[in-house]
Amino acid sequence: MATASVQKEEPALSVDPETAVFLPNGGKSEHMLVNISDKRIAVKVRCSDNSLFRVSPVYMFIEPGSCVNLVITRLPGPIKSDKLVFHYFACEPNDSEPKEVFKINSQKPPEMLKMPINIISAEDVPKIGRSPTSSGQQELK
Repeated sequence: MATASVQKEEPALSVDPETAVFLPNGGKSEHMLVNISDKRIAVKVRCSDNSLFRVSPVYMFIEPGSCVNLVITRLPGPIKSDKLVFHYFACEPNDSEPKEVFKINSQKPPEMLKMPINIISAEDVPKIGRSPTSSGQQELK
């Protein structure tokens, strides 16, 4: 018996780096959102905890083959698992407001891309510009 293979479409959106990493006392992380499709897309960024995180921009258009910078800011807070979810729809060249694209398509499920957010301790932060010596001490390079 032959089974039909279901071919999943490649996502139109890519994010680099794929994970945001923060200390518990907060900070900023910059990412590049890339439209790897041949269609213009409208994107909305959602977060698992809006009391700890701010993103800019929240809504945006990304032209085919283009990219947009995304800044994630984390406020000081408890160590816990969080994530960003990018919702997106293909849209028309004459669409002028990304928020409106989501209102028009409110009855349809958007495409989604998830991005984990990791919180690390200060001890886990790599020491840049230092290498261990034979005595176990660290020296500047």
